[in-house]
Amino acid sequence: MPDIYMVDTGVRDDGVIYKALQSTWAAARDSITGSVSTTYPGHVYGVRASRTPARGGGYAYHVYRSFFQFNTSTIYTRPNSCSFFVFGMTNAGARVNCVKAKAGDNLDAVDYDAIEGWVNGADNGSNVTVYSPESSSWTVIGYNRFDLTDVALDDMVANNTLQICLLHRNDLRNISPTTDEPSGVRFSEYTGTSRDPYLSYMESTDSVFFGANF
Repeated sequence: MPDIYMVDTGVRDDGVIYKALQSTWAAARDSITGSVSTTYPGHVYGVRASRTPARGGGYAYHVYRSFFQFNTSTIYTRPNSCSFFVFGMTNAGARVNCVKAKAGDNLDAVDYDAIEGWVNGADNGSNVTVYSPESSSWTVIGYNRFDLTDVALDDMVANNTLQICLLHRNDLRNISPTTDEPSGVRFSEYTGTSRDPYLSYMESTDSVFFGANF
């Protein structure tokens, strides 16, 4: 099964875009811009939707989303199957969702809500394009696996870049959190490739016949 590793280039990137220390859930979750972290080998808050005590009383809200942009320009035939693998770290509390992203070249502050079908203020469970079922558990000592949907397989052929966003269930569903249960994520900046995000796909077994009469 061929593998495609996440490789930062002048066009593609991976990392976290986040909005933290906000006084309301809506301010954290429904912002159209965030802060960007794309140069670290991992982030302990790779996927986060949380509420924590604030200085002076009250609460602070935080949302972190991880984005990945894989080069699929060499795939011309729809794969039979594909899985997305991302290595965990430090935290393992989030229920992680895997959806289709639509960020621009590299990642920027304005890509905070660059998720296909995203609507601010809404439960986006049925608005976004789901790329894999929700992961209810997370390992910090190995790879976490997302088996991609037929829609994702089609996108691998149709587009030169397969864009993925990992986000917390509360973030996706617009459920104001009462706890802090993030999950950590490793990125391509990690030394070597032993913990890099990657796609592993099974090539198409479809046969093409030329000049055949049936």
